Amino acid sequence: MTAIVLCGLLALQMILISGCTAKRTAVETMLQELNSSLQSVQQQSVDASEASIQASQAEAASIQASQAEAASIQASQAEAASIQASQAEAASIQASQAEAASIQASQAEAASIQASQAEAASIQASQAEAASIQASQAEAASIQASQEQAAQGVTSQPPEGHEGPWVGGRTVYLTFDDGPSYLTPQVLDILDRYQIKATFFVTYTDKPEIVPYYSEIVRRGHTIGIHTASHEYEQIYSSMDAFVADFDKIYNYVRDLTGVSCQLYRFPGGSTTGLNLGIRDQIKAWLQQRGIVYHDWNVVNGDGATVTADEAYHNVVDNIVQRTHPIVLMHDGVKKETTVEALPRIIETLQSWGFTFAPLDPSVEPIHHGINW
Repeated sequence: MTAIVLCGLLALQMILISGCTAKRTAVETMLQELNSSLQSVQQQSVDASEASIQASQAEAASIQASQAEAASIQASQAEAASIQASQAEAASIQASQAEAASIQASQAEAASIQASQAEAASIQASQAEAASIQASQAEAASIQASQEQAAQGVTSQPPEGHEGPWVGGRTVYLTFDDGPSYLTPQVLDILDRYQIKATFFVTYTDKPEIVPYYSEIVRRGHTIGIHTASHEYEQIYSSMDAFVADFDKIYNYVRDLTGVSCQLYRFPGGSTTGLNLGIRDQIKAWLQQRGIVYHDWNVVNGDGATVTADEAYHNVVDNIVQRTHPIVLMHDGVKKETTVEALPRIIETLQSWGFTFAPLDPSVEPIHHGINW
């Protein structure tokens, strides 16, 4: 297009040079129009070139952007691959750690088993040693019992046809706590039947039908001693004043009824009950100052709880032979019918074994728990 316009311009210039004025004017006009068209064409060409350049630049930028995106994708892929590799390595480390922990756990379990086996072996050794010591102690006790029996004149020759143990000449002291009650006359009758004297540690009652039994105990030749007025442990042992008040109440009552100033005492619950711990030594000193002897026991028939007559019998006869100075605890208080039922069998068995019976008095060596029981 530009070449055509240029050719037209050259032609017009030739006409302009060779032509008339009118033609020249027309030619000039045409020439101007052609120049304008040429400029327009040139401008369009420039614009087209610039647009082409811009398009090329845009395309180049697009290519660069695509290349950058591709590079970014490759970087992301590389990073993902690196992360996967790290995760795999971490998983491998965790697996190794888990395996190590499993090994440690197995080792710990093995060590625990070995420790248990060692402890079991130590326990067995200790048990064997304890059994050996017990056997030695039993043998020593048997020897000592034989020596004590010999010292007390116990004969090794029972009567002809005798069956069971033989302790000829040993004395047993039967004692009854918590009376008198409606059962006391039955106990007194049984003792009379076998011509036996015993000891009664009494409590307080003012029931008209029971009161005469205090004097009946004394009248039949038995020893009467003080136990407690109320038998309320917490009240009795709450203070020395409370103890003295309880003691004096039953002591004066018995003296008024029987004329006997009692010289024997039995602690409610025994001398070593935890309930009297705070004033125990004061009580003992107070009793000693008044010339009163306290007695515990070393054989029981178990009627402090509920027992059958057969159980009461065996509790005594199965445990009395090993005692060289047996003091037997029983009860003639309310609801102790099984004691009454078992008493004749107990007496007959002990008599057949050579025991003699006697009541306690101030001259008899007392049994004190924790000291000589």
